Amino acid sequence: MKTKLLLIAIILLSLNSFGQKFKHLEDNKLKKIEDYAKYDKELLDATNYILSNPIDKNDVDRLYAISFVLRWMDGCKYTFMIHEEAIDLSKKDEDLLSVYLAAMTNYVLNNKSNAENNSVVRLETLNMLLDYIENPKFKIKQTKKIKKFLKARKENELSKLLK
Repeated sequence: MKTKLLLIAIILLSLNSFGQKFKHLEDNKLKKIEDYAKYDKELLDATNYILSNPIDKNDVDRLYAISFVLRWMDGCKYTFMIHEEAIDLSKKDEDLLSVYLAAMTNYVLNNKSNAENNSVVRLETLNMLLDYIENPKFKIKQTKKIKKFLKARKENELSKLLK
């Protein structure tokens, strides 16, 4: 899992484009566990950017932000799990997976007391992803799977869908 995240980060870092807002994040040294806490503010800025802007493959700032989030997730003290629902919901739109990962990172940073509670992190991350999907400004196509999750959330039954 960590190898896959690192591979995605390397691919994103190899872009020859120059972003304005988050390009400097690739210079951040994340070598020891102590290094990770130094970048909480930048990480929150990056996750907030991802969660508040539409998916755009030409948005270089978004790519640098995603790259930094992946690098941070790969070596930080927390353990992140990509659950089945994340894969299901992002099958038709792979870019939703980056939104899911940003949401998970954002939740963990803002709720450190729950960071080790996998079921809470999972449910809250899913809620953040569904908020993103439901936002009309992001123009996310609602597949049958997405509609199923949105309906379950509306009926307060979202946690029953999680296996």
